[in-house]
Amino acid sequence: MAFPKDYNTSWERPSQYFTTIDQINRSKLMLCEETLLMSVKMMSTYLEITGDHEGVSQGTGGITGRCFDQYFWYAPACRRNSSSCIPCFTGGTGWGSLEMLQKATFLGIPLAWITAKDWNAYSALPKDYDSIFYWWTPDPTFLSLNAEQIMFPAHNGVEWAKGDHRSAAFAIQIDKYISQDGST
Repeated sequence: MAFPKDYNTSWERPSQYFTTIDQINRSKLMLCEETLLMSVKMMSTYLEITGDHEGVSQGTGGITGRCFDQYFWYAPACRRNSSSCIPCFTGGTGWGSLEMLQKATFLGIPLAWITAKDWNAYSALPKDYDSIFYWWTPDPTFLSLNAEQIMFPAHNGVEWAKGDHRSAAFAIQIDKYISQDGST
């Protein structure tokens, strides 16, 4: 298991182990203007919790995520040098966005938050590139990758209730029990 300090640029140079964002095929990516980065509610919460004014844009419609190079949101740890960003893929319109943007900001993780354009792209990108990616269990999509989970600080329900997602999400165990002969 990896820990956030393993990705913190003040301790290490983690980007050396990952694909650089300039190598990523943009045709598999969703424009960030089509993602949850444009959610005024989510990005207002992000700004309120983190105080990261450089990670947002403030327009007449409200606060939205700042798009870098049309497809990426860069964490503060790599914002001044995007070649040091670690690609971090998600799907849908940005599953886990608020949580991961906050974690990257608070924990000094140099990530480029990237949303795949569709399910086929989402399920292919982490297999095509050395990256971090959003995944949930019991989904089997990435079982063949032998992926390493990043262990964040223990879940803090009080912080989460306030919109502060720097701690781990609350894990929900999904179990299936079967009989010896394989029937459910």
